[in-house]
Amino acid sequence: LWILDSYFGNKQETVLLMNANLSLVLIRQDSYRKQVVIDGETCLLDILDTAGQEEYSAMRDQYMRTGEGFLCVFAINNTKSFEDIHQYRCDSDDVPMVLVGNKCDLPARTVDTRQAQELARSYGIPFIETSAKTRQVSFCQAVKELFIYLPALQRDYIYVFINVVC
Repeated sequence: LWILDSYFGNKQETVLLMNANLSLVLIRQDSYRKQVVIDGETCLLDILDTAGQEEYSAMRDQYMRTGEGFLCVFAINNTKSFEDIHQYRCDSDDVPMVLVGNKCDLPARTVDTRQAQELARSYGIPFIETSAKTRQVSFCQAVKELFIYLPALQRDYIYVFINVVC
């Protein structure tokens, strides 16, 4: 499981989201690991936060080639983050994905919910909205959505890749 161009805001918000919902443990700077139980199945989430740094682009590309599932997260107030989703879907159109619109607590949005729903429908993937700030729809719920599409054999060890660029 990977999160691409997650647009959670700043790293403090990202860590707050993960800590609030999963009680993640800091392993090294920008890396977190947590064993979680989702729908009765234990899996290990290995989360790497690249903070949008270019030196992680090769790693992101490698993850895209080998990943088993993706959370494609965009900020509802950042049109470019939404437009970038197409690039990731084209790179891995046979891999299970969930489209996640973040920052749904903000009144000013540039990406309409209907636009995101239509994109998700065109890809044949689910769409949810969430907020790291208010914790509307938890990170775990997004992972649960993805579990619907992942064969049981691929659920033991899940990578989460966060590429925050704004």
